[in-house]
Amino acid sequence: MYKMKFYYFTLLIVLSQSAFSQGWLGKDLSNINVKELTNAQRDEVKRSAKLQGLNDADMEAIARSRGMSLDDFRDIRASDGEKIGKKDKDTSSSNRQEVSENVLQTTVAIYGQELFENSNLNFLPSSNLAPTADYILGPNDHLDIRIYGLQEQNMKVVVATNGSIVIPYGGKIMVSGLTLAQAERTLINQLKKVGFASLSTGKSQLKIQITEFRTIQVMVWGAKQSGAYYLPSLATGFHALFASGGPGLNRSYRNIHIIRNGKTIRVMDLYEFLAKGSRASDITLQDNDIVFIPYYDRRVRLRGEIKTPAVFELLPNEHLQSAITYAGGYTEIAYQDVVEVLRYGGAQKELFTVRSEELANFKLLGSEIVTVSSIMDRYSNRVKVEGAVERPGYYSMADGIDLKKAIENAGGLKPSAVKEYVLLFREPRDGQNHYYSYRLDSILAGSIQVDLQENDLILVGDSLDMNREDKVHIYGDVNKQGDYLFGEGITVSKLLFLAGGFEQEALTSKIIISRKVEDETQLAIINVLSARRDFWNDKALNEFVLKPGDVVTVSRNPYYRDQVYVTCEGEFKVPGVYPMASRNQSLYDIYMQAGGSNQYGNVDGSTLIRQRKVQISTAKGESLKSKVLNEIYAQDTLNKVDKLDYKPDSLVIDTIVIGGYRNFETTAKSFYLQPGDRFIIPTIESTVSILGEVYNPNVIMYDKKLSMKRYVLMAGGTTEEAKKNNIFVVYANGRSAKTRRILGVIKLRPAVRPGCQIIVPSKSKSNNGSSRISPTERITMYSVMASTMSSLAYLISQIVK
Repeated sequence: MYKMKFYYFTLLIVLSQSAFSQGWLGKDLSNINVKELTNAQRDEVKRSAKLQGLNDADMEAIARSRGMSLDDFRDIRASDGEKIGKKDKDTSSSNRQEVSENVLQTTVAIYGQELFENSNLNFLPSSNLAPTADYILGPNDHLDIRIYGLQEQNMKVVVATNGSIVIPYGGKIMVSGLTLAQAERTLINQLKKVGFASLSTGKSQLKIQITEFRTIQVMVWGAKQSGAYYLPSLATGFHALFASGGPGLNRSYRNIHIIRNGKTIRVMDLYEFLAKGSRASDITLQDNDIVFIPYYDRRVRLRGEIKTPAVFELLPNEHLQSAITYAGGYTEIAYQDVVEVLRYGGAQKELFTVRSEELANFKLLGSEIVTVSSIMDRYSNRVKVEGAVERPGYYSMADGIDLKKAIENAGGLKPSAVKEYVLLFREPRDGQNHYYSYRLDSILAGSIQVDLQENDLILVGDSLDMNREDKVHIYGDVNKQGDYLFGEGITVSKLLFLAGGFEQEALTSKIIISRKVEDETQLAIINVLSARRDFWNDKALNEFVLKPGDVVTVSRNPYYRDQVYVTCEGEFKVPGVYPMASRNQSLYDIYMQAGGSNQYGNVDGSTLIRQRKVQISTAKGESLKSKVLNEIYAQDTLNKVDKLDYKPDSLVIDTIVIGGYRNFETTAKSFYLQPGDRFIIPTIESTVSILGEVYNPNVIMYDKKLSMKRYVLMAGGTTEEAKKNNIFVVYANGRSAKTRRILGVIKLRPAVRPGCQIIVPSKSKSNNGSSRISPTERITMYSVMASTMSSLAYLISQIVK
């Protein structure tokens, strides 16, 4: 709303300043900077415009004729919810004008409406154009009168409201209502009497030029934006139509009346311009002319295979052929012999089938839908050749080819073609499919001639397709295991050659050949051969001839294993990747190979990361999925249950606590490694964290002389909510320990080590008896979670590396 007022007031200011001081009707408004105007100027303009009796339509027409952007006015109308100068109910609710078909419930474009929808088009005449000799002068035309030749004189005058001009030596001369040519002759007759005698002899010439054109007021009725418009005096009927948005929804494009002094002086037909590019029916407007657009008389819709599907308006003397011509004619795939016309009217619908020779005489009443169908999706002159020919495909039936010629056109037969038989399929003409068979060799020899019909299908058999392709198979430790075509004389060594030979891990001493048998109890005959690496020189493999369906299996050497490694990371003296020498290699062996821990390593906090795959059944997976969701989303699982996914074969990462036992060496020697294990020794931390129900949760420097109880006291001691008997310690490697009692009397508190956390839990309960998390406990939980996540992040980063 603010933007609309801003532009609106700005426009009034510009017009007011020009109108009251310099004759604003002839000024150029296209370069006005509307952003520099003040509120006081806007208020003054509103008052001035009101005194002059100017409405919105007047201001729009004046501004547009002087170069103001049309988009600004359209934006104003859109923001204000109404159109300037709106006086007619034929306006559409959108930019695009549409016609509603009550029966079909669809919308169809009206032919010609796009001419008035393109904002890039501007039919307003340029002020730089030279008027024609029949241009009629009127008040406010600015004239430049030049006399040149023997005598010279230059005079600039403005036609007064009474229609006269005043020139030096010539006095007052009436020019309003005269054409330029008439005005020039009048001036010559007047001036040659007052000293310009050379004008009568031809030694001097007089020429009138219009430097600024006057503005005329034109009323447009029946348009999208009917109202009064101020246009340049050069404007024609086209300009008035474009300024008003074109004909309204139910208005005519072909019967537009230009009314002057109560009489229709011209009837404009826009189809002359749309179909032929002619503006012969256009006319220059004069002040107080009326552009009246009546309702249309007859409209028909053309659809289908027509170049411009749309709604067309027809004059009384026009027929169906006229509508098709206006639409640009048929498309390339149109069926032009017959046009379907559906007429709405009377008590029921009527359908007409109009042949092409009847189009020029078939009269349309104005309630029809004309449909131009496309040609059928079938061919009228082709046959198809398939099978064992060199170039299968479609071929023309030109010159009435027979079966032999069709095969020759397809490049002839392949070597594998079945020469004793050819099949011909013919589309049904009597409701039944027909198959015909012939001896192909007789056809090619010319002893039998078979004439073809449209869309016949010729099938030449291929012996390769008809005979079963026998295969032999090879699996196991070969480079290219799979199925291979059987051929006479194929042996095990030849099949190995096709399969790329043995892999490096292959057990060549045991080659298994299985052969199927027809027996009720025995499934296969098994043969086992021992082969050399250079199998092509192996006599047994060269002599063992395979049969169709035989399967050759090459086993893997059970003693051949890939080298495997474990990784030592963190505070080792020599961190790195170490090979495993045996399957029962202990953690302590690798620890010693890496030189043990350096002086900064925290062996008590050491961990081992191991990856393993687990198989999860579908039922178990769904149960796990539901359980996890219930824990995460509580009661809000209905909309989230499908967002968690799992894989039946999942990779699990185990974190195994190594440090913290009484004797690290004994523990490490009893722990056996697996390929891919990662042994991590973190850096020693010199602090201890005290969290939970203490008065001052804190982080304190580690001192091996201090006990757990002493650390708690250093944090201010326990609060009243503290559950003293359940105080526990979480060590750097994730292990935890709590106070134990021996014989119910002696308390054994857990040892405090660098980097650990002492947790004092809460004993508070909620009103309903369930455990309640206190603020202190909440801080403790978050701290533990942060610490755990930090450790987990470090471990994951090591795994990714």
